[in-house]
Amino acid sequence: MLHDKVNGATVLDLFCGSGALGIEAISRGARFCSFLDVDLSNFKLNMNLLDRTTYDCFEGNIFKVAYKFKRSYDIIFIDPPYGQYNSQNILNIIAINGLIKYNGIIIYEECVKNLVIVDENRFLIVKEKTYGDTKIFAIEVKNGNIISRDI
Repeated sequence: MLHDKVNGATVLDLFCGSGALGIEAISRGARFCSFLDVDLSNFKLNMNLLDRTTYDCFEGNIFKVAYKFKRSYDIIFIDPPYGQYNSQNILNIIAINGLIKYNGIIIYEECVKNLVIVDENRFLIVKEKTYGDTKIFAIEVKNGNIISRDI
């Protein structure tokens, strides 16, 4: 889904768990990845797979630490614990804090039983794929309605 967007990209892996999505992005040519989770213990088991200059990591809840990110990202992976977060709240915190670039893409994973809702003034779901009990959404910024903090 992202093969043409990963090379040279900056990536944010929210609810990163083991960091598999961000690590995979770096292995496919992403320039940099930020990892965030409320518990980084699983990610720390895999940190040695990465060059220290290609990532940073933050521990905490996105709603409390979003201000700590100093850049906007080309790609954001969101894989929260199923059913525990409201998608619109997560996407709004991304928009409010300028975490996604104007031409960026968000990949949101959720259980097929749970709704993924977007603010239609800011975002557009451009693709959906179902894999068993999981649904993956590709979400783009709509009409430049987000101010990013490009460095």
